[in-house]
Formats: sequence, structure tokens, C-alpha cells
Amino acid sequence: MNIPQQSSFLYEGKWSPEIDIILVDTIISLKRETRWTLHEFPSWFLLTAVQEIEINIGVLFSEVDLCDRLEVLRVRYRTFKEVLGHCGAYWDMPSKCVIANNALWGKIFKKNSFAGAYYYHDEPLYSKLACLFGMDDVKVEGEKQVIVISDNTEKLPTDDPSCYKVSEGDPSTRSPHASSCGSNTPIGWWSHVSK
Repeated sequence: MNIPQQSSFLYEGKWSPEIDIILVDTIISLKRETRWTLHEFPSWFLLTAVQEIEINIGVLFSEVDLCDRLEVLRVRYRTFKEVLGHCGAYWDMPSKCVIANNALWGKIFKKNSFAGAYYYHDEPLYSKLACLFGMDDVKVEGEKQVIVISDNTEKLPTDDPSCYKVSEGDPSTRSPHASSCGSNTPIGWWSHVSK
């Protein structure tokens, strides 16, 4: 198969892997700090990312540019998941490749030509994109997935963000009392009420 290199699918114009990382890391950080759960990000998230990219890389983008790029990143995330969803395709994490035979790749490309981005390499930002776009993913009951068991142990990278990690020192929104919500009775609210 004559498939272009991954970079020709993922990067064009001023976009680069470094810029994508700054954009994604900034949005994840702001999501975590604000506990943002909506699918659309507020303008100030994008403007903060504009500033971070300009400071660190020296390239100036507009808010609209970053909004469009986030949509491209969402397509990347969904496409990679779609590739892995085909029976007979699996992700070999140590080699950072998707393993599938050429007949299956041909079928995948007919369905989605952008999937060619993953012919040689996996999605470089997959875990971070999952934090941005995959929090509402639902596993379908009865879905069958092939799991390859290996006797090799691989240490997982610690530089990837945890979607569920709360920054140290964040104020808690939970009650300081570790009890059921039924224990908060109004009796304690009014000290003047006789018992």
C-alpha cells in the first residue's frame, strides 16, 4: 500500500506536534482547574492557549484557529477509536502501531480515508485527546474486544494527564463531614430552638 507518512495527515501550515501539545495541555489544565464538563470550551480557554503558544513557540493563532484545530483533534480521536473498533485490528502499545492485515486496512480506508494517519503509527496524543473528548464515551454491552495477553511488563508513562486527577491544593466542593446527606438536619442550624 502506498500510504503517506502520518505527518502529512496530522500537520499542515503552522501546525506542529509541539503546538498541538501546548494547546491540548492548556485546555486539559483549564478543564481540570475549573472542573469544566461541557463539550464546548469557553473563549477564555482558547485565548489562554493562544497566549501559551505565542510565549512558548512564537507563533500567533486566533481564537478561531484554535477552535478549528480542536475540531481536527476531535476527528483524530474519533478516527483512531474507529480504527481500533474494527475486528482484527489492535493497538500494539510497545511499538506504537495499529496491527491489522492489508485487507482490513483496505476496508478501513474505504470507510474513512483519514484513517491512513494511523497506518504507520498510533495517535500520538491519544490519552490526552481521551481526556478532552472521551469522557462521555460509553462501552456498549456485549461488545467484543480481543485482548492480547503478554508476559512482558511495560511501565506506563507518567507524563500523560489523568483525566480524573484534581490539582493539589484545589478547594474541595464536598462537605467536610464524611457522612450521608441525610445527616445535615436543620436542628443544628437554629441554636435557639429548644430540644
